[in-house]
Amino acid sequence: MASNRGLWLALALIISCASSVTAVREGDEVYEDTKPDGVFYVFADKTIQVVDPKSLTVVKNITADESGAPLTNSQNDSRTWNDATFLEDPSNNRYYVFVNEGDIYTAADGSEYSYVTVIDTLLDEIIARVKVGALPVHGYSVVQLKQYWAHSDIDGSFFVIPLDNVNASEAPVADYKTNTGHGKLLLDNSLYPLAYATNVNEQVIETINLPEQSRVASFNYSSFLPSSTICTGTHSVGYSNFSRHAFFECADNMGIFEWNTASNTFVKFFANVTGFVSVAPGDDDILVLGYDGNVQVLKPNGKLNPLTN
Repeated sequence: MASNRGLWLALALIISCASSVTAVREGDEVYEDTKPDGVFYVFADKTIQVVDPKSLTVVKNITADESGAPLTNSQNDSRTWNDATFLEDPSNNRYYVFVNEGDIYTAADGSEYSYVTVIDTLLDEIIARVKVGALPVHGYSVVQLKQYWAHSDIDGSFFVIPLDNVNASEAPVADYKTNTGHGKLLLDNSLYPLAYATNVNEQVIETINLPEQSRVASFNYSSFLPSSTICTGTHSVGYSNFSRHAFFECADNMGIFEWNTASNTFVKFFANVTGFVSVAPGDDDILVLGYDGNVQVLKPNGKLNPLTN
């Protein structure tokens, strides 16, 4: 979810107070099926609106945080909303929405930080605000561990909030750090307990052990490219369950490369394929959403099928 101050998010978070409903779980641009009787959470100017999609009405406005303070930053502007995901623990009656705040604050020692807001969907109220590294854009629900992972674009680390400790004043940082820069996390059930991290400022694929919250391998892919001066970092990433291959977008828009996650080996560089990497329904085909509006499909058999809008 992109940050928009003063505008409703184009993709509102669909969720329900009922434990039977599935919604955003893995964060970023990965969504599961939703079931009836859910609601929208719309992150707007100085408010979070709970919307009933059936009646098209706002059933509640959340205008204060857990301390009763308005949803404003240090400049008295609306707090900036980034990624939001849902995480649940039905056995303990916990159903929470986590949303990254994009505003940056400065501590007395000069260090910078931001916050993650936690909403209890049974109450439709903010119950916590957890300090994390500065400028968390993307966030992920690691459902196997019942943890929320927020990525700080300032220091390149992931900050972890367990579902049973949302009232902590500050989230611990995973034993993992890349160069400073925007990054994402590739999660998939078939990859667990491992995950892959991207960073726009480094030519390295990072493998993370999620339960241990530690980096277990780093792979420099630059030697496999036509030139080490291209694909200077990675951005979006998609995973095919059919081939067990991951596809990484070059952050400089110079192409996409394919990576075998079973053997952790480089497969192929697609210099003529550029755009945002996503996954088609079924998690087999890779969709490349070109910034020119065109769409290309990378099939598990290695064939490239161009589509146009």
